[in-house]
Amino acid sequence: MTPRRNVAVDARCIIYTRVSTARQASAEKASLDDQLRRCRALAADLGHQSPTVWEDPGRSGTDPRRLEELVNWCEAHPRRDGLVVVWSPDRFARIGSEVVGYYTVRLRKAGWDLRYVDMARTGVQMVDGVTGALRAELAAEESRIKKERSLMGGRGAAERGRWNGGPAPYGYEIGPEKRLVPGDASEVRKVREAFAAYAKGATLEAVARGLGVGRRGKAWNPSGARALLANPAYVGTVAWGRRKGSRATGAMENAHEPLITSATWDKTQARLHSPNPRYAHGATRLPPAGALPYVLSKLVRCTCGDGRRLVGGGGVRPRASQRRSGCAGGRTSARAAAAACSRGRWSWRCLARWPDSSATRTRRGSSNGR
Repeated sequence: MTPRRNVAVDARCIIYTRVSTARQASAEKASLDDQLRRCRALAADLGHQSPTVWEDPGRSGTDPRRLEELVNWCEAHPRRDGLVVVWSPDRFARIGSEVVGYYTVRLRKAGWDLRYVDMARTGVQMVDGVTGALRAELAAEESRIKKERSLMGGRGAAERGRWNGGPAPYGYEIGPEKRLVPGDASEVRKVREAFAAYAKGATLEAVARGLGVGRRGKAWNPSGARALLANPAYVGTVAWGRRKGSRATGAMENAHEPLITSATWDKTQARLHSPNPRYAHGATRLPPAGALPYVLSKLVRCTCGDGRRLVGGGGVRPRASQRRSGCAGGRTSARAAAAACSRGRWSWRCLARWPDSSATRTRRGSSNGR
């Protein structure tokens, strides 16, 4: 869901409400409305009869980008007596006391006071500080426990052919008995075209362009396209025990209707997991288009006397500070390489024709010597 950001420039009180999933933010759920009602009561008690509402429906408490958006707005509109009201510390964040404290300090420096409805202040700074830190850590621990429980129950759900948590993959919907069923026809078509194109040699950038705009109104990027192509749900398999950056510990095949064939899936995975031929062992790589020649690389010896050869530096179109060569002993910039040499003396003269000019340029460099 798209958050509402109708924040008046002269606002002095902001009520922040949040739920973790779009399902919790649906009309039949009363969580957001209940949070808002209780926060309005505290704001009124503190002298703010018309507070501004900042809603974050369907956003995880472990995502610090939410807080960054809120704090950035408050810092851009500093106040002497600004007030941010939240129902509970776990509605504000589930990322621990250290990170919560970081954003709380930023709010305070901008003149915004953070208050919780279910955590009344005692007026004793030490007691309030310890209580706030403890509640923030408890919120983070609760989030960790929920993740562990969801992983434990994921295997049983997958063995029964059920989707084991989270929104349905692009092209699917959660049907009866929590099983995945094909969703929007246009999404299904884009998924099949994406797999077919990648299996035939298309790049991830091209696949992302073909997918167009996702469900949240944002354009697909190569990382998202890779995640889509690596999702076994599209071949009818439900995996469990899978965490971000790790492989699944188990999978249930033929759990639901696949969107692609097994042959297409095998071709896609073979290409996704195969090493780039440009970087394979023993491969001879051609320089990228427009790359500058490393005219000193392995041709000129350093004056340190150790017999080390110079190596090139820079990229396809490097900045002036990167157009240099350095001693192979240091494998860094020329200045750092000179310091690594035994005598700390070096000199070189580079002649290269740059792509953006027809003239031949001369570059000289020296350090601690001639």
